[in-house]
Parts: sequence; C-alpha cells; structure tokens
Amino acid sequence: MRVVPVLPLRYRLPRRGAEEPRLVARGYAPLLLACRRYAKKPDDAAREDIAERVERLFSLLAEQLATKKGWLRRHGLGRRVDRSARLVIVPDPTLAWDEAGMPFEILWELLGDGAERAAEARGERVERGAEERALAAFLEERPDLLLLLNRQPSLHRDSVQAVRPRLEKAGGSPLLRLSPLACKGFGADFDGDEMAVHASLRPEVLAEWQRLLPSRNLFSLATGGALAHYDQDFVLGTYWIGRDPKLRAAFLADLPGDCCRAVVASGPLDKRAGTALLQHLAERHAGAYPQVAHDWMRKAQERCTAEGVSFGFYELRELAESRAGSDPWPPGTPPESVDGIVADAAKTLLDQRLANGPDLATRPAVHFAAMARSGARGAKQAAQLAVARGLLHPGATGFETKLEEFLFPRALPLGMTAEEAFRAAMNARSSMCDKKLGTGRAGYLTRRLVQALWRRFRVVADDCGATRSGGPEDLLGCRAAGGLCAACYGNLPGGAPAEIGFPAGLVAAQSIGERGTQLSMQSFHTGTRAISLDGVEELFERSPARFDSGEVESWVEELRAANAYRDLDPRHLHLAWRAIHEAPGRSLASACGQGGGWLARAAFERQRQELFDAACRREACDLSEPHARVLTGRFGAGRGRP
Repeated sequence: MRVVPVLPLRYRLPRRGAEEPRLVARGYAPLLLACRRYAKKPDDAAREDIAERVERLFSLLAEQLATKKGWLRRHGLGRRVDRSARLVIVPDPTLAWDEAGMPFEILWELLGDGAERAAEARGERVERGAEERALAAFLEERPDLLLLLNRQPSLHRDSVQAVRPRLEKAGGSPLLRLSPLACKGFGADFDGDEMAVHASLRPEVLAEWQRLLPSRNLFSLATGGALAHYDQDFVLGTYWIGRDPKLRAAFLADLPGDCCRAVVASGPLDKRAGTALLQHLAERHAGAYPQVAHDWMRKAQERCTAEGVSFGFYELRELAESRAGSDPWPPGTPPESVDGIVADAAKTLLDQRLANGPDLATRPAVHFAAMARSGARGAKQAAQLAVARGLLHPGATGFETKLEEFLFPRALPLGMTAEEAFRAAMNARSSMCDKKLGTGRAGYLTRRLVQALWRRFRVVADDCGATRSGGPEDLLGCRAAGGLCAACYGNLPGGAPAEIGFPAGLVAAQSIGERGTQLSMQSFHTGTRAISLDGVEELFERSPARFDSGEVESWVEELRAANAYRDLDPRHLHLAWRAIHEAPGRSLASACGQGGGWLARAAFERQRQELFDAACRREACDLSEPHARVLTGRFGAGRGRP
C-alpha cells in the first residue's frame, strides 16, 4: 500500500463532545492501528491485516458516496454556502412583485459587512446600536442589491428567483415576507413553506441576478402561461367587483387599453376571465403588467374585506338541509355517474344563492357559493358540502369490494354514521398512500429526464440552415452540431428569441418532470389521480417501437391527452422523444447513459460502479459539462456564446 485516502478536515478536527464519526471509528482508526502494528512487527499477518483494513475503508467511502444522502449528491450537487439563510414565508400584499421583506437581524448577518465597509468609505463608523440605520443607508445607496430565493425542491427555473430586499424593523418575527403574486412561480403557499435566501455583493453576480427578477420573467417556460399568481382572495375579490356595476366600470377604466377591456367585456369576472386578462396583459402590456397586476390584486383584497367574506358551519348546514328531503341521485344510478349528478346539483344550488336580489348580501352561505362558483377555492369540494359526498372510492384493497357500498348520500355538514366514517376512511388511506408512494417515483422520473436532456440540448447557434415548417417538429431535424439552433427552437414565451446557451433540454426535462412530481400528490375521492405515473413511465420506458421516426406525433398526442400535460409546450415533448429515439435502446433508461463524462454518470446513480470503472479506464472528465460545472463550482462557465 502506497496511498491512504485523505481524511477530510471535519473528521480530523471533530467538534468537542461530538460522537466520533462512523468513517473514523470503523475506517481510518482501525487502519492506523494496523499500520502501527506493522511498523512494530512487519510480518505477513500484519500486511494482510492492513490490506483488509484498506478494503474496508474503501467500502465505507463507497457507501458514503452513494444514495441521495451521499457525499456526491448531498455535498456536491447540493451544498450549503456562505451568506445564506432559511426562513418561513408569509404573505405581504403591500410588497411589489419584485420585493421581499426581511427582518433586520437576518439582513445584517447577510449584508452587514458590506454596510460597514460602505460607512467606512463615507468616513463614518457603525456604532453599537446604530446597525439598523447603517443597513438602511446601505440599501438606499445600493438599489442594485438583490437576494436570491430558492423554493425547494427546485423543480423548474422559477423555483429560483431574485428579489429586492426591503428592511423590516428589528425585533419582529424571523419571517420572509413575499407578495402573493410570486407564489405561482415558486410553487409555494403560506402553510409553513420555507425558502432558502442567498446574498452576494459581487457586481457580476448581482448583474446575473437581475435576469431572475419576477418582473423580467412573466411567463412559464413550461406552458407559456402568465406567472402572476391568480387565486383565492385575488379571484374572489375580482368576482365581487364584477357583480357591482359601478365597481366593474371603474375596474375596466383602470386597465391600460381598450384591448384589455374587450377581453372581459361580458360575462362574470371569474377565474377563467381573470386568467385570460392576465395573459393578455403579460403579452401586450409587459411594461405595465407588474404594476397593473399588483394594483388589481390590492383592489380585489380590499373588496373581500369590504364584503366581509366569511362563512360558518351553521350556514353550510342550512345550505345542505335545503336539499335534505330529496334524493341526491336517482335510484339505480351507476356509481361512476353519481359524482357528475351531484356536481350539477351543487352548481344549481349555489347559483340560486348568488342570484341578484336585495337580500344577496345576507343570504346564508353566499360567500361560500361565491368562492366555489368564481373558481377562488373549493369548486370540487362544494358538492360534498352542499349536496352529498357521493362516491368515495376505497382505492386498491386486499379484499373484494362493491362500489355501491361506498356511495354517501348525505352532505358533510349533516354528519356520518360510524359505518360511513369507517368506509370513508378507506378513501383517505388510499389518498395518503398515493402521495407517499408516488412522489419518489415522480422525482426519479425528473432526474432521468434531466440526465438524458440537459447536456444534449442547448442552443448553440443562431441558424443551422435546415428547412423549417415553423412547428415543434423542427427540433427533430435541427442540424446544429452539439445542440440546437435558435431558429429551429423558436421564440420563448413572450416572443423573445432563445439566446445562445439557452438550456432547452433542461427546461424540457423540468417542465415534464415537475408536472409528475406535483400532480403525483393529488388524488381524488373518485379513486382517480391527477396523473398516472404508470402510464407515463410506460410511454417513456416500455414501448421502444413507439420511437420509430413516424411515431412522434402520436406519442406526443398520447401524452398530451392526460390533463397533466394538456397545456404543456409541445416542444418539450418533442425534445424528449428525440433523445429517446436517438438512444440505442429506444428508452429513457438508455438515453440517460448516452454520452457524458464519468462525473455526470456518477452524479446520477451507481456512484461506486461508475467511479470504479472510470478509474480502471483512466477516463478523463470534461469539466465544461453541466453536472461537472455544478460539482466543481464553475456555475458561470458554459453560458453565452462559445
């Protein structure tokens, strides 16, 4: 033996009182003892003991490299960095879309040294107790300062966004305040979600972060839809504004053009109408869009406050009792048809509560009806609360069941018998199992898509010279060496051309995978799921004949037939099809192993085997590859023109 693996610093200098690390106790310590014994008595037995200890050490090191919590993925692809924090997020509608409120204590830890240097440059000194004033002056002097927020897991581009810090007074709660408009991009809500915060004072980093401000990324790269979060109070307040002729006229008058007013000229201002208006504003009035959306949100929330939006249990019980004497569905109705009948009855009942009349504001459950019918919240649950629970599918069971035994004719406010509660719990069990078992599979699908598409497909040229039809199928015939050309890829949502270096493959992988990860956690009381991972994996893995040259459109349409992928940009699916079509095994698994250096392969899976094979082949690694740049901290390399 000539070389012993270097012991990392954190194991050489353990914290006082800390338990000795497993790698030291079972790996390095026995090896060093064996070496000492060999130094005293260099015989064959001592030499064999050292060899065994070395083999054991390498086995322990290999174990530390593997799995999600191993060194390579936990400390290489994901790592902790300086100038970072982690905070629970809360809503603050007074903040602009690009702003985030941060408590003084946190901001001082992140930017305090910069504030002190700025004070010294002015010939001042930051005295004890004056830190808050110094930090406020520093932020006023440096309007270019930004923070980077990361909502984990990072499923797509908009999981990482830049914001302008707004200083909150000292002594408050250690919370991160966000505009509700930002929720859709981050995929976050305010039920205890946390975000990582990163700060930097380097000019080149801050210039890069300017590109990540929400107001500069108005559209989802996955679907092309507007990213402003339009939901709940925003939707409900807009609906009530639309019900009042004077308020509606004032709202329309504030819009930036007649074209905007034409979008919502007629019909209720429900979620569908509001979404269409936001999309129009983002596409045709991009400059005014962030401020218009913010002002609109504030007016909607103020309207909810003025209306006194609320409802209670007794209102819901009165609503349910108004139908208690009639059967929720005709006798002999097939179980699969029950929920449709119940939903129609609920719509009729709620529309009656919302009919114009002098007593509209005082009707029981009128705000509940407005929430459901406007699309603000609870449209699917309204039927169970107002009419009947309907079919609660038990999911997969280990015994024979009849769906007729899982029909519940009473609404939730009217209660359940003990037997009904027992049977309904089976539906809840099925839903929880779907969430726990499906999320890991969906995450693995995303990782495989990233592995297959990230390195291979990025924009490397302006025009490859290929003949184009102007559709997503142009990506299949692009002749750009080592990637794609901007002309074949087409414009980004909003109309801007794709820049050289644009990671088209990574965006496609995240767009497809994010749907699987998010929707795999959604299952419904009918026993159906928002997405069938079995069906998606079947299309990607087990049908190699589908990836013949003439099958691309049928494959894409079969995927888009699922609700999860219906509004997905077809370019993403065409890129996935091309990657699999060009792989030897015509499957996603074989596409993952195509090309790339050993570091990229080891970052994906089979870490021990990949590193061993690379060492035996004396294989070099291209550090310009995406995975290698992340592992080695070369984040800026590879962007822009070569």
